Amino acid sequence: MKFQHLLPLAKQIKPEILQYVIQIITYLASQQTGTFNSVFYDVKSTEPYNNLLGLLLQSPQLNHIVKIPANTTFVKTTFCRQSSLMVIHIGNSEDLNWHDNFMSIMRTWDSRIRILLLVEDTQWALALIVRFWLYNTNKFFKIIILNMTSKTIHRTEFDGGVKVISHVEPSEVFVDPKRDLKGKRFYYNLLSLSQRAAIVDEELIGPDVRWVKETARFLNATPRLASNPCPTERNSLGFCYQSAFLGQSDIVIGLDRLSRHGTSPNFDRQLYCITPMWSAVLVPNGRQLNLVELFSKPFTWKAWTCLLVVLLAMELLKLLLRGLFENDPILLAICGIEKYNLHRASWFEKLMFFSLIVIFFLMTTGYEAKIIALMTERPSTQVIRTINELIKSGLKVKADLRYFPRVVNSTTIGPLIVNASISEQMDGVNAYFTGYDAAKLTETLYINYDQEQNRKRYVLLPEPVNMSIVFYTLQFRTKFFEILYWTQRVFFESGLTARWAEEVLKQYRHDVLDPSEAAILRFKDITPAWVALATGLVLCGIVLGLEILSAQKRVSIQGLLLQVMVAIRVSSLCKFRKQ
Repeated sequence: MKFQHLLPLAKQIKPEILQYVIQIITYLASQQTGTFNSVFYDVKSTEPYNNLLGLLLQSPQLNHIVKIPANTTFVKTTFCRQSSLMVIHIGNSEDLNWHDNFMSIMRTWDSRIRILLLVEDTQWALALIVRFWLYNTNKFFKIIILNMTSKTIHRTEFDGGVKVISHVEPSEVFVDPKRDLKGKRFYYNLLSLSQRAAIVDEELIGPDVRWVKETARFLNATPRLASNPCPTERNSLGFCYQSAFLGQSDIVIGLDRLSRHGTSPNFDRQLYCITPMWSAVLVPNGRQLNLVELFSKPFTWKAWTCLLVVLLAMELLKLLLRGLFENDPILLAICGIEKYNLHRASWFEKLMFFSLIVIFFLMTTGYEAKIIALMTERPSTQVIRTINELIKSGLKVKADLRYFPRVVNSTTIGPLIVNASISEQMDGVNAYFTGYDAAKLTETLYINYDQEQNRKRYVLLPEPVNMSIVFYTLQFRTKFFEILYWTQRVFFESGLTARWAEEVLKQYRHDVLDPSEAAILRFKDITPAWVALATGLVLCGIVLGLEILSAQKRVSIQGLLLQVMVAIRVSSLCKFRKQ
């Protein structure tokens, strides 16, 4: 673009005004990381840029920044929407076309752009009208009016008022008008509760709530939860909530995390979450372990098989090689009973039994530790652990299709889905599909805890389902986008978001069961110990009785057992013949 016609104009413009505007632009460009885009908009349709804008465009001091000229014939699809600064020259009232190009073009720029209006004394009334339209209609809030005659700054305050300042340094022209809101109310809202926003003791807590409250505190504002006038049975994506409620009120942000099929660069009401959102499945918890399962739980079946094979091999070796072993392998290795002094035994018996004693000492020590831990907190047999096991089990999965309409199209659990209300109480039979945060919170609810057996009724499958990118809905062309974007990442990177989420679960766990009562070992908890003691006493009594009988009749225990088995066999044959 050529500006040779501006040479006579340079003598009409005050050099200090030109230099002052250049200093403002240069300072803003130095404070921004990345590309600094500056838009120069001239309202005049005839002889555009025959004013201060033309001198700014051809100034060599601004050659290092990107300059975008624009006027009433500007094509909206060719500009950079995320510009850093817009310098507007008002011109005269007959040059400004309110209903056609100017307001429609301005509406397409991001509301966070800085706007510098250049006016003369004769254009002051028109400048106030333009500022009113920019602030109230298009929701621009970083608006500065520079009076080129008196070199005074008219700064737009947060509440829409105008503050007149003289002799302002270029670094202090554009300041954040929302840094001190002087106790102004900061409204937020949500429809559904989750781990990120929950109610404990009639108080709303959670990482999202703390994020908004701390942001309001940082801005010296007063956070307030806005009541929802929409019908509660409407979907959170409904017209009432999105348009009539959030669009026509002072609510800054809605804390319900929403998802969208596609995004548009013109849609500036969404603040994306740092972490994605996924759904999860709650499945009924298995029953508690019975005594047999409890005593076999410390070792796997492979370990039990190995121990049994070793003992049987030693017993077979003792029977096949009579006279080689004086002691019984089972009694010595497990019970520690010596029939013959092992130190006086043969070297082969010492080698075999010392190795066996060391192995079984380690195994019994580990077994005792684990069995005590299992008696203290008896686990459950969770039958379903993965999505594949859920599909094979044939359980129905209940889901509220108002909030999860696409889950029926899932290739994995879609055929198992049954529509149910989100407020329905869990029946203990079917599985439930919901958001991961809500499921994590449901695990700690009082209704999900079995006080008799000290365990959860439902457990959360670790596999995520239907992961999606979500966002928060903001006020139309909100002033708080940048500060909410910044504080969200500050809290996340500092670990406060995770800490606040954990505090929610801890408070719910405290309401479910008193930790002091959970640590008490009751009589029923040591039932397996009494069973083990009784079993041992019975076996010892049987062995003692057999020893006494064998001593009186001068018969070995093996022979006595053989006689008992023969008697049982004969009695069974007699009964069979009588029938």
